[in-house]
Amino acid sequence: MASRTQSAEATLRQSYHELKKAEKSGDYERALKLCDRILKLKDGTDDVALFCKIVCFIQMSKFAEARKLIQSSSLEKASLIFEESYCLYRLNMLEEAASMLNSSSQMNIVSKELLAQILYRLEKPEESYKLYKEVLRNSSDGYDDERMANINAVISELQYQNPSKPLELEINPDSYEHVYNESCRLIALNEYEKAKEQLIVAENLCRNSLTEQDYTEDEIDEEISIIRVQLAYCHQMLGEITKAGNILNEIIKKKNVSMVVQAVASNNLVCLKKDMNVFELRKRMKFCTTSQLDRQLNNRQKLGICLNGTLVSLQTNQFDAVTKSIEMLNKTYGREDLAIFCEMALMSAKGNAGQAEKKLEEIFASKSAGECSLALRLAQAQIFINQEKFEKAFDLLTSLAENTLRPAILSVLLPLCHMVNNKRTVKFLESTAKQLSDMKCDKKTLVGFLQECAAFYTKNNDVKTALIYLKWLHDVQPDDLNALVNLINAYMLIDERKAEELSRTLPDFDEFVRDLNVNALENTNWLALGSKYAVKRATRTETPKPGTASNALIIGGKTRKRRRKVKLPKHFDPNVPPDPERWLPKYERSGYRKKKDKRAKDRDIGRGTQGMIGDDVETTNLETHVSPKQATAPQAIGPRQMHPAPQKPKKKKRPNNKW
Repeated sequence: MASRTQSAEATLRQSYHELKKAEKSGDYERALKLCDRILKLKDGTDDVALFCKIVCFIQMSKFAEARKLIQSSSLEKASLIFEESYCLYRLNMLEEAASMLNSSSQMNIVSKELLAQILYRLEKPEESYKLYKEVLRNSSDGYDDERMANINAVISELQYQNPSKPLELEINPDSYEHVYNESCRLIALNEYEKAKEQLIVAENLCRNSLTEQDYTEDEIDEEISIIRVQLAYCHQMLGEITKAGNILNEIIKKKNVSMVVQAVASNNLVCLKKDMNVFELRKRMKFCTTSQLDRQLNNRQKLGICLNGTLVSLQTNQFDAVTKSIEMLNKTYGREDLAIFCEMALMSAKGNAGQAEKKLEEIFASKSAGECSLALRLAQAQIFINQEKFEKAFDLLTSLAENTLRPAILSVLLPLCHMVNNKRTVKFLESTAKQLSDMKCDKKTLVGFLQECAAFYTKNNDVKTALIYLKWLHDVQPDDLNALVNLINAYMLIDERKAEELSRTLPDFDEFVRDLNVNALENTNWLALGSKYAVKRATRTETPKPGTASNALIIGGKTRKRRRKVKLPKHFDPNVPPDPERWLPKYERSGYRKKKDKRAKDRDIGRGTQGMIGDDVETTNLETHVSPKQATAPQAIGPRQMHPAPQKPKKKKRPNNKW
């Protein structure tokens, strides 16, 4: 009995020793077997072996088994909160993981870091950012570079939520994660050209870094595919459609790319290729909406996929699927404006465009201005303009607060001022000009606004007010000759002396005609034949003929073009009008008769019942009545037919046969 106990203890010590060696070498399958051996020797009551078994399951990515063991083990649950929360996080049970960590009375740095990552996945970047900052201040291990990469990812997400407030990142230029996160921040600010440059740098850094760490080519492609999808998006937003399509097709064809990356690439490819056939569209969108991807994509990505799926269903006349997607847009994602637009598009697709406009008017009337989104109000303004209710459209667009000063909305409002033309438009122009000057907007917007204001007052014969805007325009663009000329024209109506003074500042006429080619202007062939012909004539160079010197001086009179004698057809009669059908093909002419097919003319000979004529058959002589020949009326001379006149038959020559 004593010997058996001693052998069991020796086996136990040996198992612990091997377990330690397996942990150092990272052989977790071997470690798991050793834990089972120890638990068998200890009747399942060894706490160290139980904890080691949980860690082995986590390291082997068997999170469901690890959580099940935690819940069934005799270990204290409070000591395993971090391990169980991590299993829930990896199983995409984010809400449960966050509530479990928050229920802990004492959270260490590791638990706070996990909670920060969970909050980031729950799309709560502000809370996540605060926790990461606290962890970074209190940590002393060698993982600060990875934590900074995570903080940069959180800042990029904050930038997406509030693009109007630019944020700055602390970047390590040698880390591809840092450079990638910086490119995401630039994309959120719509700075696609800079983001594209950063993504190319991140791709090169990633390939070099992973190659040095002995990663396989498949693993490198899987990591780089995330960067390349973003690069394709930048190409797409910059209008480089071919480059974006090539990158996305390349990613979709690879088998070692994660499903999330392939789903994003498929969705973007659907937006990119408008000529894709119906079956390909359905296939791509079906792949994007699988249940496995639902927990791995954020709400912004899922909203884009849902909207594209709605449009694809609308394009393929799947109206039931469109109705379900509209409900998701409204209830799941809270985008009532997109749901309304899709519903209006559905009505129009069913042939009820007038009903769609009435629906939007009802929605707009039932809500206050603050409850309607900007897109809905712009759609309603478009309906007012279509119905020629310009005053209502003007009132609606001027009530958009700071959005009224957007260049696109101003470009609609300024023509409406000419339609409405009352005291409200004057007040609007004055207040808008003051706001634009105070906010120091971009020069292009201000110049366009001042030009429209000057045109409005000039049209209404208010020259004095128009002069105010023309002077302002001349101050903003002193080198613009058009602004100066308009200012002189305005002064000509009220102050000729001032107009004369300003006209002296105009540049000399010789400066304009200095670079003009008078000979090219006098040659007016391009006016009749087009500018392309003029360009071709300009690029044509005369080559000297062989045998003549290129620099020889040729003296002679004006050469005359030789006129070719007009050749008339044979048997031409100028007194007969030409045939109007002469240019039609033969088979389209009125006198055309199709040739009969004589190949089967003897097909019925010898077929059917054959009778014999006997002697007893009566034969009767039928009198033949020959009708007199009718006199033919003389034919009217019709249009000229180009038929040759009959020729006399030629005599055959006798063969010169000597024999």
